[in-house]
Amino acid sequence: MRSLLSALLIAFTILLLSGCATVPGPSPGKPDLVVTKFETTGPATVNAQNSVVVPIRVVVKNQGPVVTYIFRTAIEYTGPWGTNIVPFTVPVESDMSYPWTPLSGGGEMEYKGKVTFHPSLHNVTLSLVAIADSCSGTPCRVDESNGSNNRSAPISVSLP
Repeated sequence: MRSLLSALLIAFTILLLSGCATVPGPSPGKPDLVVTKFETTGPATVNAQNSVVVPIRVVVKNQGPVVTYIFRTAIEYTGPWGTNIVPFTVPVESDMSYPWTPLSGGGEMEYKGKVTFHPSLHNVTLSLVAIADSCSGTPCRVDESNGSNNRSAPISVSLP
């Protein structure tokens, strides 16, 4: 059901962007994406490839009055070797590294997935931040009323 709703929302967004559909009534304002919840949902584990896997939950809200374009939610970590993006896999999303989703005005989307760290990252504590409309590696997708509030508060994760 959730993937059907996501597919319908994506199709509607494409129609809006192409000019083939309009939203009834005035649409003043812009979207405003914020991360309202970012947390681990279980312990960090080591998989068969010696990578560390951490289950996480991210909730993104569009505080603005209008639908967003498809945007990417990413997880950034800071550790002994600097700051990097870590693959964030969400089972119902088609991109295996980052979830991409449009979001209606006032709407909220919950992502339950996992981040997978390179096998070289063991026995370290990292600071993780979730970023709605991540611009890492690609241009930002959403023209927001406030693009400076897309980052969550950091959480600390100790890798085994």
